[in-house]
Amino acid sequence: MLIGVTGCIGAGKSSVARMLGTMLDGVYLSTDQICAEMLERDKQGYTEVVDLWGKKFLDEQGDINREIVRKKVFDNREIRRQLESILHPLVRMRLKQLRDSKGAGDFIVAEVPLLFETGWEKDFDWVVSVYVPAELSVSRVMMRDKTSEHDVKAILAAQLAPEIKRDRADSVIDNTRDRAHTEKQVRILVSLLQQSDRSISAK
Repeated sequence: MLIGVTGCIGAGKSSVARMLGTMLDGVYLSTDQICAEMLERDKQGYTEVVDLWGKKFLDEQGDINREIVRKKVFDNREIRRQLESILHPLVRMRLKQLRDSKGAGDFIVAEVPLLFETGWEKDFDWVVSVYVPAELSVSRVMMRDKTSEHDVKAILAAQLAPEIKRDRADSVIDNTRDRAHTEKQVRILVSLLQQSDRSISAK
């Protein structure tokens, strides 16, 4: 079963996705990490970025400067669209390959920040949204990344509202309280997913 975990910045997606993967004895992966790997030198993503933009985003060592790319992506919709057109097919291919390599009863938990924004819902057997209200996201990220309120709100503005992600998911983890509260919800979700997977496998 391929499970997508999404939510806004600062919602706690990584913690919940890792917790879910561990409890399910499954494979955890991050699509952000896959993108980072694809942008390493001599990888397909790197090659396509250099073919499109030349040395514009390279540092002195010839590697892609991710900080510059990140800033350009948020400042320029066209650059974001072009980068997504390069990376998203590669990410989806990796997910499909991993899914095809697993058997019935295996769980893959993928952390996908922009799952709904990219229209990937149908790629997954189950979608989990980690929910916190926008105000809490802002305060958490400001504290975590030592960044400004303006910058965090700019990132949030490029994403669907937390309530939309919550309402479109198959399951929701409310991550507004402490770890014990979150863990309790994840354990309930694990039981639901295991039961659902057995039902699918029996068909």
